[in-house]
Amino acid sequence: MSNPESESNQIDPDVGALYQLQDALCHLAEEADAQRNYLLRYGYGDCLDELALQLGAWYEPGEKWEFHKLLTIEQLGAVGTLDVQLAQISEAGLSHLWWSETLNEPAWMEVRLLDREALHTFGFEWHPGLRRELMERRPSSWCHDL
Repeated sequence: MSNPESESNQIDPDVGALYQLQDALCHLAEEADAQRNYLLRYGYGDCLDELALQLGAWYEPGEKWEFHKLLTIEQLGAVGTLDVQLAQISEAGLSHLWWSETLNEPAWMEVRLLDREALHTFGFEWHPGLRRELMERRPSSWCHDL
């Protein structure tokens, strides 16, 4: 891949979308307390929908968005597996799993495991500072909160 920043110091939209996907994966990979803190800090309260919505903004099963050409089959498969787990806990009768007090339930531990496996397909080993590291590596024109 060539330089993601053009001469105008703007990031290629496909690369920016890839960064957004990786950022969403980092939020889903966080430990339960960090996820709770994130949701409260940005005004999402105790509802976990935002964690899944961020992923859904950059990945929808079966859709091939332009930036997906930057992803490998393995990456798409890992994100797809994660999406299936999120869909399973979205089934009728499981709405109780979408509140922050359930972040230590087996369903959410499985989400974090699958998410970390997805991050691994991008060459990242999960650790609590990974999101910050990735943000600091990004070009300056890609501004995002830490």
